[in-house]
Amino acid sequence: MTTSSQLQDQEQLKLRVKLDPHGRVGVNIGLFTGATFTAGWNNTGVGAGPRDYHLSVKQLFIDAQPIAGVTGAVESLYFWRGETTEITTFDNDGYLTGERLSIKRPREVFFDELSVTRAFIGDVNTPNVFRRSNRLDDANYWQYGVGKALALGKRAVAMSFEYDVYNHAEIVRGAVRASLPARLTVRLEGYRRVNQIAAGGVAISGEKAVTKRITLLVGYGTIDPHFGALNGERYGIGRHLFSTGSLAVSKELSFGYYIARGIANDFRVPIGTRVEIIGTYNLLNRLKRLQGPTGQTVLTGRRTSPGA
Repeated sequence: MTTSSQLQDQEQLKLRVKLDPHGRVGVNIGLFTGATFTAGWNNTGVGAGPRDYHLSVKQLFIDAQPIAGVTGAVESLYFWRGETTEITTFDNDGYLTGERLSIKRPREVFFDELSVTRAFIGDVNTPNVFRRSNRLDDANYWQYGVGKALALGKRAVAMSFEYDVYNHAEIVRGAVRASLPARLTVRLEGYRRVNQIAAGGVAISGEKAVTKRITLLVGYGTIDPHFGALNGERYGIGRHLFSTGSLAVSKELSFGYYIARGIANDFRVPIGTRVEIIGTYNLLNRLKRLQGPTGQTVLTGRRTSPGA
């Protein structure tokens, strides 16, 4: 059964406004399309279903760095993921409301980063931060995470581990990402829920830079049927093989694909086969190319060839 065949669009805008000359205090704004926690795409009306358009301020928080390497943030935050991805954690389009303390002082504490988060995850159909700001008084999610990167000769290894409590479920997560010779990156991530129907999942992927412009990734993931529906909507629950790829036409324009296929599942999964063809335009890269030597935006009549 074909459940979706659509032409969709997605817009993302991230902004930080410095409140002091040194940038130690700032206001962060994330403006995104999508109508729910796991949705970042809108339907254009081409294909199945009517046209719909949702644009919301999903993230809005103030951060402050009282001393070097120590940062506090409050309000609607991005997720701290370490080396994990949306396969085994929460959707990239998701949001939480709460507070976070981050410490990046590896000389004193060994780890490259320590992160503690107290927040509320919910209101999955209310992406607009102004309609759920009252959730600062609530908390159903606690996260304690550490991250560390190591250089091993020509190889680099980054890892992260965390202990989460979400709706009284205790979850241990971890991930390792290794950069190998021949421009190959391998990532292994997993989780284990230790109570409330104890179960776990894992995902492994390998990414290869075939050329300077072409990147390919293949992977396998398995998510237990009681995980919930808040991880990446591409993956959901169950066992899946997946592959992604991208072609950089210029510094601004790229094209990519995503293909996934469910395999050997003994329970119903929301996605059997999924195919995406994606075009991306990065406006930020274009604006950077228009900046003069002092950082000020300069518009000139000179033409710049792609990739310059």
